[in-house]
Amino acid sequence: QVTEDKAMYDENEKAIRDHQWKMRAARQEGIDEGMRQGILEGERQGELKGKLEGERQGELKGEIKGKIELIRALQPLLYLPVSSEQELRAWDLPRLAALASELQEKLRNRKVS
Repeated sequence: QVTEDKAMYDENEKAIRDHQWKMRAARQEGIDEGMRQGILEGERQGELKGKLEGERQGELKGEIKGKIELIRALQPLLYLPVSSEQELRAWDLPRLAALASELQEKLRNRKVS
């Protein structure tokens, strides 16, 4: 009887250890999968954010280039010295937009001889 009890006890202990090992393995597998998914999602969000930022920067550069070209086209029509592109590139967009608007207004209001 003692031998049978010992064998049942040992078998029960082994079953408990096996179950604990399987639970730890499953938990670790879940953690690993969660981390993998988190990394993939982070990469996806980073790519999207980078794309949006790139588009925004491209639009801003395009607007700046357009304002510079407009200013440089209007200045000779108003008999003003033409600003260098390098000089205008040092300005921010609001300042370029203000100058372009000012030059357009002067052109509209000038008297034709």
